[in-house]
Order: sequence, then C-alpha cells, then structure tokens
Amino acid sequence: MFIKLAAVLILPIALFVIFVALLKQRYRQAGKQLLVIPMSKFRRFMLIGLSTILIILGFYIQSPLISGGSIGLASSYLIDLFCPEEMRENGIITYGYLIRWSLIQSYEWKSSEELLLKFKRRNWWCKRWKIWVPQAKRVQVDQILQAKLV
Repeated sequence: MFIKLAAVLILPIALFVIFVALLKQRYRQAGKQLLVIPMSKFRRFMLIGLSTILIILGFYIQSPLISGGSIGLASSYLIDLFCPEEMRENGIITYGYLIRWSLIQSYEWKSSEELLLKFKRRNWWCKRWKIWVPQAKRVQVDQILQAKLV
C-alpha cells in the first residue's frame, strides 16, 4: 500500500515542482506587472471541477503511472486557479505561459468580453488565443495593447 501511494505521489510532486519553477522563471522574464485580468467564474468552476475529478480518479485507478499523471494534471489545474492572466511589460501571462508582445500581430474584440489575439507566426497548434476580459477592464486592456503593439 505504501509503495503504491509513494509511486502515485512522486510524479505529481515532480510535475508540481517543475511547473512552479518554470512559472517563477516566466514571471521574471515577463517584467513588471501592468494589469491583472480576473478569472471568469465559469473558468474557476471548471478548473475546480476538473481537478477534483482527476484527483478522485487518481486515487481510484490501479495503475501508478496513470493515477500519478491524473493527480499531476489536477495539480496543474489547481495552480492555474492561482495564476490569473496578467499584462506585463514583456507580454501577457495566461495559463502560466508568457506570450511575448513581439509574437502578437493584432487583436480584435469578438464580443464585449472576449479578446482574440492573432499571432505573427502561425504555428499548426496555435494561430490565435482567446482571453476573457471583464467589461470593467476593457478600456485598460485596449490602452495597453495599443501601446505595446505599435
């Protein structure tokens, strides 16, 4: 029992430590904070729900590798809860990743609260990125984007 528990927890703990170290490095690279974009209630609810399901599955599944991966993925979702999207000097941090200003070609508002970023280099995996922005922050976000994407 102890061996299984240790095997299940080693992978998530290792993933958690690596993710936190990378996150700290990204925040240093991103520069000074310009604006915090609060998380939507739906996204917060979704992350809590997914992480709860994955943690329960992680302890229920018999395979140490699958259950460890499940708990590791759940921990990354929980970290996202505490990493709001931010506009910084050198780019935008979203889901713990830094999108540099130099990679953004343009932006447009798809709705009153949905910002669509289009990238200069079109990768097969990510041509654009959507960010939910509350209406109260829209003017500030617009000002920062206009200043940074000149």
